Amino acid sequence: MHLALYRSERPERLDEIIGQKHIVKILRNQIREGTPSQTYLFTGTRGTGKTTTARILAKAVNCIGTDDPNEMPCGHCENCRAIAEGNYIDVVELDAASNNKVEDIRAIVDHVQYPPTLGRYKVYIIDEVHMLTAAAQNAFLKTLEEPPSYAIFILATTNPEEIRQTIKSRCMTLNFKRVSEDDLVSGMRRICGRKGVSVDDEALAVLARKADGSVRDALSLLEQCLYLDDHVTADLVLESIGSAGGDFFRALTEDVVQGDLAGAFEQIDRMIRSGKDAKQLLLDWLEHYRNLMIAHYVEHPEELLSCSEENAARIRAQALEVGSKRIAEGVTLLSEYVNRARQALNSRILLETAAVRLAEGIRQTYPVQGGSGKPARAPQLQKPQRSAALTTRMTAKPEASVKTTPDAPSRDEAKRAALAALKQAAHHDSDTDEFDYIVDSEEDREPTPTEIGEAQPLFDPPAAPREGTEDRHIGETEGYGDLDELWAQITREMGRRTMSFASLIGNHSRLIDYTNDELTVLIKKNKLSFAEKMKDEITEVARSICGEQTFVSFQGGSIVDLPPRGETTHDEDDRKTERIRREDVDADELAGDLEKMFHVEVTMK
Repeated sequence: MHLALYRSERPERLDEIIGQKHIVKILRNQIREGTPSQTYLFTGTRGTGKTTTARILAKAVNCIGTDDPNEMPCGHCENCRAIAEGNYIDVVELDAASNNKVEDIRAIVDHVQYPPTLGRYKVYIIDEVHMLTAAAQNAFLKTLEEPPSYAIFILATTNPEEIRQTIKSRCMTLNFKRVSEDDLVSGMRRICGRKGVSVDDEALAVLARKADGSVRDALSLLEQCLYLDDHVTADLVLESIGSAGGDFFRALTEDVVQGDLAGAFEQIDRMIRSGKDAKQLLLDWLEHYRNLMIAHYVEHPEELLSCSEENAARIRAQALEVGSKRIAEGVTLLSEYVNRARQALNSRILLETAAVRLAEGIRQTYPVQGGSGKPARAPQLQKPQRSAALTTRMTAKPEASVKTTPDAPSRDEAKRAALAALKQAAHHDSDTDEFDYIVDSEEDREPTPTEIGEAQPLFDPPAAPREGTEDRHIGETEGYGDLDELWAQITREMGRRTMSFASLIGNHSRLIDYTNDELTVLIKKNKLSFAEKMKDEITEVARSICGEQTFVSFQGGSIVDLPPRGETTHDEDDRKTERIRREDVDADELAGDLEKMFHVEVTMK
C-alpha cells in the first residue's frame, strides 16, 4: 500500500526531526536522566512535528533495543516497531477533534488505573486537545494533577489559547516553531537523496518558501513535483504549484514602472490563460516586491532571497531602477490586494487593478501645501449664512398659536419663517404686543451650498459679549452656546466616520470647557470607556476644527452635574438662535424650542 511522502518519511528518531532543535535537546536530556515529565503540552502551527515528536517520545521511554540513553529510541526493537505501526497496547492515541466528549475522557481515566503491560510507561497522546468540551476538560483535571507514576500524557494543539488555564498549569509546555527554510531544504534534500531523485536547490528553495514553515506541506508539495520529471527544476515546481517564475514578475514590474499598462495586461492574460491562479499571482508578486526591497538595501542578497547569484543580480538591478519609495508603496498596495483576494469572486480584476494602481503611483488624496511637505486638509463645506434680506411679517400675542400657512411650498420655507420669528421675538420689547415680518421674494432666498463658491470656516468663533450683559463663560473664552455648537460640529464629523458615535457617546456627552487649547468633555460614566477608545480620533477631528494644538480630555459624570446657567440673556438667545438657525436642526426640534422660550404653540407642516 502506497503511503504519502509525509507519512513514509516520518522521522523515527530524535535526530531525524527536521528543525525544533530546542525541543529535541530538552527531550534527549530528560531521557538520558530518566526523568520524563508526566504531562506535556505540545503547541505550534500545523505540520511542525507535534504528533511525530510525541510518538518518538513514546518509543524512547519504552525502547528495549539499547541500554544507551543517547541512542533511544533505536527504532528497530519490537516495541519501537509496534509503536510505529500503531499496534502497541500501552500507547493510546485520541483525536479530540472527533472524540471530545466526557465519555471519551472517562474511558482514558479508567484505562490509566492499570499498569503497563509490555513497556515501562503508558503513554496517552491526545491530539487537538483544545477541541475537548468544557465538561471533558474538567473530568481530565484530577488525573492530570496526580497521574500514576507509569503514565505520561502528551497533549497536542494548534490553539493553546482555547485550553483552560487549569490544564496548562499542570503541563510542561513545549512550543513548536515554524521550521526555517534552511532546515526544510536540508530535510528535503536528504529525502531526495534516499529516493534517488535529482532536484535543484533552487527548486527546493521555492518549495520551502511555499510551505511557510510546515514540514508536512513541504513534503506534500515535493511529492507532487517528483512525478513531473526525472530532474526537478524551479520552473517545473512553479508550474506544478500554479505560480509564475521570476522572469514573469520582473517583466510585469518593469511594465508597471514604465507605465506600459497594455503590456502588463497582456502578460497577465497570458498567465491566466495558461492556467495560473490570480490569487497566487498576487501573492507571488508581493513576494517579488519583498525581494526588491531586500535587494535594494543588501549588496549581496543571494542568501536572503534563496536564489542564484545571477537572479539576485537581476533583482538588485530592478530594485535600484524602481527606487525604495515606490517599492515600499508597492508592498503596501499589494498586501492590501492580497487580503481582498481572499474574499473576492474574481481575483483577476484585483490583479489588473493592482497593476493600474502601481503604474499610476499612489496619489495623495489632497494636494500638497506649498512648502510644507504635508497634504492639505480636506476642504469641508460649511452650511451657508442666511440672507440678510430675509424678513417676515407676523402678528402674534403671548400664548398665541403660531401656524404655518397651508400653501407653504415646503417644510424648509416654513422652518425659515419660524426661525426669523424666533430671532425677532428674542429682541422684541416685552411691552409691545405685536410685531410684523415679511418673507422676501425668491431672489432673497438662502443660497445653496453649490452657489457659495468657497467653503466657510468650520467653526465660527464666539462673538464678544455685549456691554452690560452677564458673562456666562465656563472657560476663559467660550460660553455655553458656543461650546454646544463646537461639540455639535465635532459630533457631526465623528458621525460621518463612525455611525454609532452619536448613540454611544454623542447623545451622552457635553463640552463644558475650552481653555488653553484643552477641550473638556463631560460624559456619562457608563460611556466613558467608549470615549477613551476613540480619544485619538476625537482629538484629530477637534484639531481639524480648532487648531493643531488642541487636545481633548474626558470627565465622567452626569449631564445634570453642570453648573446652573442662570437667567437667559440676549446674548444667550442670540447663541440659541444661531444654533437653531443651522440647516441640520430638525423642524420639530425648532418648534419645541419656540414653545419653550416664548410660550407659543407652534405647528410645522
